[in-house]
Amino acid sequence: MKTNSLPFISRRSTVYGTHAVVSSSQPLATQAGIEILKKGGNAADAAIAV
Repeated sequence: MKTNSLPFISRRSTVYGTHAVVSSSQPLATQAGIEILKKGGNAADAAIAV
């Protein structure tokens, strides 16, 4: 199977997680989601926070 790879250029570094991920365009919103997960919240709780 042949795969096409497209070049992706970004100024931001790649981050890998092993347990969860929170992503948004705003760093403070992402941090809010991370804090919810750290305090025992689930993915739905973090999504609402973001």
